[in-house]
Amino acid sequence: MAMTVGMLLGRPRLQLTLIGGEAGLDREVSWAHVSDLPDPWDYLGPNELLLTNGTGMGASPAAQVRFAERLARLGVSGLVVGLGTGGAPVTPELAGRACELCLPLLTVPYSVRFSDIVRAIAEDTGDQSRGQLSDLAQFYDLLRLSLAAGGPGPETFGTLGQQLGLRLHLVDAQTGASVFDNETVVPLGLLLARSVAQHNNAIPGLLPLTSDGDPDGDVCALAVAVPGEPMTALVAEPVGGHLPSPAVLQHVAIAGAVQLAQLASDRQRRRRQGADLLARLLDGHRARPPEEPGPDGPDLAASVLIVLRPDGPETEDALARACARAHPVSLLLRRGDLLYAVVPAGQAASWFLPLAAELGCAAGASDVVGSAGRMPEASTEALWALGLAEAQQLPVARYGDDVGLLMPHSPAEAQALVGRVLGPLLTYDADRGARLVDTVRAFVRADGSWQRAAAEVHVHKQTLGYRLRKAEELTGRGFARTQHLAEWWFAVQALDLLTACRRPPQP
Repeated sequence: MAMTVGMLLGRPRLQLTLIGGEAGLDREVSWAHVSDLPDPWDYLGPNELLLTNGTGMGASPAAQVRFAERLARLGVSGLVVGLGTGGAPVTPELAGRACELCLPLLTVPYSVRFSDIVRAIAEDTGDQSRGQLSDLAQFYDLLRLSLAAGGPGPETFGTLGQQLGLRLHLVDAQTGASVFDNETVVPLGLLLARSVAQHNNAIPGLLPLTSDGDPDGDVCALAVAVPGEPMTALVAEPVGGHLPSPAVLQHVAIAGAVQLAQLASDRQRRRRQGADLLARLLDGHRARPPEEPGPDGPDLAASVLIVLRPDGPETEDALARACARAHPVSLLLRRGDLLYAVVPAGQAASWFLPLAAELGCAAGASDVVGSAGRMPEASTEALWALGLAEAQQLPVARYGDDVGLLMPHSPAEAQALVGRVLGPLLTYDADRGARLVDTVRAFVRADGSWQRAAAEVHVHKQTLGYRLRKAEELTGRGFARTQHLAEWWFAVQALDLLTACRRPPQP
């Protein structure tokens, strides 16, 4: 027979005194917690007794009443307040509200240790614990059989939940989305994410959830942390019964960790396969005719290619985790210092590119890819957009946008500008191994400073002058008129963008 608050009250050696809530003396007691925190409900579960010195529940009648209401909504067994320890006295309002809530409110004298109460409960819950162990053994047998049968995550958790009388969900604690790709959105997901954010982006020992998000509302589900990364919570909703015990939830959370490990392994495999496919698509002109992605791959007719320059592996991992959380059908490939991503156009605009900007890495997006055969062209577009973003010091640029009013909008325009302004110099440099283009670039970027330009190309100012006069002789453009300086500057920018588009990725 499970211990009740009334049975505990009947132990003379514990010297407990009932102050209010007599109607709740038949509440079962599965365990006891000692806490003086102002928010013990982050660690308490249903059918658990709270032992406190009273310092956390406040001194005012209103604070004490609210404290009792929060405990009652969670379904705790009762509240025991230690006397003579410096805490605020129990107010008549608290005793009255405990009666209304049928929440047993007891006091214990200073001479009785809290550990004596805990020990008394532990001694009487042995049979109940053995029954729970039997239920958990059946639970793990069912988990083993489900995993051996290769059942999908939602189906496995649905079966486990039916045995326990619960609706179980594995939820990304930061976004509130289900971790399973093919499961519908969890109704309490957003409330969970909001509550986790209010707890400094952490999951407490036990997180009560209310249907409307009001902390003073009725508790309709409990959440616990699932071991592993990324931060994931197990959300349990009772099906017509009482809230589950924390002990049961912790065991189910371990099962959730097993599911997460399987998901992580599966996603890593799919990420490798996606990277291989994207590499073949990008190199389609050098290999066999490019293949279209299969039914599980992205719809190229509605996707864009994005090229980013992440500042480290952390940025790449963050983007990969974001793709896993949002569940878009995407492809990711790291080549040297660049990250290539095929993402549905809508999601690229709504969260992928803003996230890249938030992470501090420049990004360029192509026009809609359209087909596998257009992927190399889309790569040129995305690289061009990335070059524009970096040249204009913008977080994101999209191919075809008016990023810079005076800059060329496409590689074709850039090539025409380079040929018209720098063509003779490029030919001269190629034929004679000269560095006229480098010299012009250094001069215009030094804002006409002979000293800084000469230092940039490591020559004497007389040599610099000779090269500039040669450039003027070959092109008919000098370095005194504003029009000519502007033409030099835009042509050099266009050449650098073209070079970046054609440059092989750094190993």
